[in-house]
Amino acid sequence: MHSVTENIDKALEVIGEYLAAFLAVEQDWSVIDGMMHVRNINEVLMYYDTALRSIHRVLDKRGGWIYNNLKRSLKEEINLNTMIDEYSREIMKLLESQNFRLYALKLVERALAKYPKYKEYSEERQGEEQQR
Repeated sequence: MHSVTENIDKALEVIGEYLAAFLAVEQDWSVIDGMMHVRNINEVLMYYDTALRSIHRVLDKRGGWIYNNLKRSLKEEINLNTMIDEYSREIMKLLESQNFRLYALKLVERALAKYPKYKEYSEERQGEEQQR
C-alpha cells in the first residue's frame, strides 16, 4: 500500500509529465504562467481544467512518449489512461486544499523540468513535416 506522500509524489510525477506534453502540443504557456501566479483556488482550478481539456489531443500526439517516460521514471508497469484519470483527481484534491499554491508550483516545476525532451521532439516532427 502506498503512503500519502508516495501517492502525492506519484500524482505530481504523472500530471507533471502530462503538462510537459501539453506545453509541447498546445504551446499554451498561459496555463503555466497562471499556475505560477494564482491568487485563489478557483484560479488554479481554472488553469488546471484548461490543461485537461486538451487531454485527447495531447495523448493522441504524445501518449507514447508520456507512457515511456513514466514507465522509466516510475520503474513499473503502468496503464497510462488509468493513471492519468486517478492522479488527475488526486491533483484536483490537492489544488482544492489550503496549500493550493504549493502544489500548483510543484506541478509547474515538474512540467518545466520535463518539457525540454518534448520540445526537442516537437521541433524534430515539425522539421519532418515541412520536408514532406
